[in-house]
Amino acid sequence: MNVQEYIESGILEQYVLQQLTPVEQLEVERIRAMHPEVDVEINRIEETLFQYANLHSKPMSEQLKSNVLNKINQLNTTVHNQKPTSIWVRYSIAASFLLAMVAISYLYVDNTQLHNKLVDSQKSLNSSQENLTSVITQLEAIKEDYSIASGAEFRKIIMNSLDTLKTVSAIIYWNQASNDVYLNTQSLPELTADLQYQLWFIKDGKPIDSGIFDHKSKLLKMAKAMNPQAFAITVEKRGGSPTPTLTSMVVLGKL
Repeated sequence: MNVQEYIESGILEQYVLQQLTPVEQLEVERIRAMHPEVDVEINRIEETLFQYANLHSKPMSEQLKSNVLNKINQLNTTVHNQKPTSIWVRYSIAASFLLAMVAISYLYVDNTQLHNKLVDSQKSLNSSQENLTSVITQLEAIKEDYSIASGAEFRKIIMNSLDTLKTVSAIIYWNQASNDVYLNTQSLPELTADLQYQLWFIKDGKPIDSGIFDHKSKLLKMAKAMNPQAFAITVEKRGGSPTPTLTSMVVLGKL
């Protein structure tokens, strides 16, 4: 027996792929036990397939698996009916190997692309949900602001600029029952980072701190005010002041 011709016949690849009949498989195992070089070649083929599978393995559907095996069987039908004496037989088996590997590679690429599309779709959905949540939050805030501004229990106090040449204003909504105070900053200009606005309510002629704030476009809830006679806003250093800086008073509104 010419061992090299046997190795080149392609039957060892068929053995690894389990494409042989039980009788043919037993014959390969018998020859493998007798000839170490045959055993080495089988181990080499198995290692090559194992490495390729580790590199490109992805779940394969039963339908695709069946299609690939059918193609391999069609290519090998002629080979089984021929004597394994020609090197072209080995090339035919190698071709069936290649077909299987190419099919797996295409499946890997398709699955990767599908996965990427799924991830992109999920990101888009998450972004849409976040945008929707943001819109709902804004609508709820607007609804709350409207209920405060239009509530019968709230008294509206308009604070105008002390400088008649400036169109600066703000609005106070004061709940006469709960003493809650809400502030609409209206057209107050933005300040530098080292400054903040401070709201005061005047009671018995004395200013009482009602909270500091930065320029905002939404309705702000400030500290409660009991029996106020007026409201005023001054500009103070960041962090506020225990007493108002009268020279920096921006707006004033009386009840």
